[in-house]
Amino acid sequence: MRNMRNLCKLIVLVLTFTTVLSGCTSQMNLPESNDPRPVSENTAAAESGNSVSAEALASENAEEKTNYVVTVPLSGNEEYYDKFTEENRQLVHGVYDILGVSADGFDALDSALQSMNEERREAVISDVDEYYEMALADMESGEVPDEWFPFSSEYHADVIRSDEKVVSILQTFHSFAGGAHPNTYYGTENFDTATGKKLGIKDIVSDTEEFARILEEETMKAVDKDMLIVEDVSEVIKELMDETISENELEFIIDYEGLEVIYSPYELTAYAAGAQKVRLNYADYPELIDQSYAAAPESYIDKVFEGVSYYTGRPGDSDRREIDFEETADQYGTISVCKVLLEGRAGEPDTEGYYYGSVKYIAHMGDKTYALVSKLTDNDYCFTTVYDLNSEVAVKKENLDAQPDRHSLPVDPDAMKLVKRCNCLSTYDVVQLHRMNEDGAVQPVEEFGYVEKNDYLSPLRLKTTVDVKMLDDEEGKTMHDVTLGSQTELEFYRTDMERYVDMKLKDGNIVRFEIEYGGEGIYSQMIGGQPIEEVFEEVYFAG
Repeated sequence: MRNMRNLCKLIVLVLTFTTVLSGCTSQMNLPESNDPRPVSENTAAAESGNSVSAEALASENAEEKTNYVVTVPLSGNEEYYDKFTEENRQLVHGVYDILGVSADGFDALDSALQSMNEERREAVISDVDEYYEMALADMESGEVPDEWFPFSSEYHADVIRSDEKVVSILQTFHSFAGGAHPNTYYGTENFDTATGKKLGIKDIVSDTEEFARILEEETMKAVDKDMLIVEDVSEVIKELMDETISENELEFIIDYEGLEVIYSPYELTAYAAGAQKVRLNYADYPELIDQSYAAAPESYIDKVFEGVSYYTGRPGDSDRREIDFEETADQYGTISVCKVLLEGRAGEPDTEGYYYGSVKYIAHMGDKTYALVSKLTDNDYCFTTVYDLNSEVAVKKENLDAQPDRHSLPVDPDAMKLVKRCNCLSTYDVVQLHRMNEDGAVQPVEEFGYVEKNDYLSPLRLKTTVDVKMLDDEEGKTMHDVTLGSQTELEFYRTDMERYVDMKLKDGNIVRFEIEYGGEGIYSQMIGGQPIEEVFEEVYFAG
């Protein structure tokens, strides 16, 4: 991945003309994690009661003796590194994902992920610092318009697979520092779950020379030959697989169907051709690809990526059908029709509601398959539609007033963390644990959800004295009465999304505000018989 990063930076420099400017100062913004569940301290698993340890996995496999593997939960978050002028004008935006293990007993894997996080962090900070100096030079030369589109450096990590066998991660890097277009390239990381060792292609295939030959054949079938910018594809593959060249690396992911090799723009083809992807499935190469990687969890959920084929059933089934999606948008980008297709055949078009973008998932529940389409609409509100894919055509099953939590990776059907919009005492998002059943029904497994922290959710401050309950333990099994004084500051913690909100005091104690309703709607909420606007100095509801 490093070779493509250096190439992209060289292109940025060639496309951008700079001079030197002094006299402007910068402000750096590196906020704390927005997720209330720490990445590396396993809080999420502990809170949910669905923690899984390495010892538990070993015991479970010994008892079951099946060809299934068990999901290892990860958690993820974004961190930012932005730079502004002293007039608070943003010149550069930087963001990078961080990943960690949400289970005990995987110290080696967690250490490998932390090393990956640090490498990504250092790369973004280096790029942002460099692009900032370039932006300052552009300002001095008068090339910066009033409507400035900030330069940027972004790393994003998508967890393709995370189980007791392997963790496979697709990394996407976007950079923009002027020029005709941004630059995008891809990297991958594959780790042995038990040891944290980074896996190369030689760890997955039995014969690297035969693999290179087959990869060349399949690559030439997949690419648009008119877009090739190299004379000899086999030589490129040979160099990417040559471990003696430290800058080179063949980028590939490991999923439950097989391997997918990814070539970034400019590796084989022009930028306009985009990434080139070549799949080699386990079933097609049983002697070449290590078949132990083909074992999948009994139930699992795939996030859908563009350019990848998805099927009903389990890998190896004979009656699988290809899944596709069609969304119809108007001239403004508003989507009003969603179709799920099986082997090109669509069921009843879904015209309920409208949205502006979506994230799609395929849920494999034993021998049953379902599609989930998480749809973004007004005020960042999301809802998710579940489609049953077990009939001749896809059938809409239900709408969920929630979306899968992007911080919990991968989405685990036995411990689905769904994000819901809540309007108890303010508007905010709540993460609540759910489970998807084999019939596709999604049900909560705990009565409350945890409030997601973000830069827009401010603590509440009491306007008056209030009598509340203080929890004697985390679960709230016992409580006692306390009186909070005026100006007490309260941080949102968790809620059942209707009857109560638990809030944290500065000393860490948790107090419960029981909500009454004086009428219909969110604005009729009361505490102790008083309207909430008389209890709190300010409450914050989205429009």
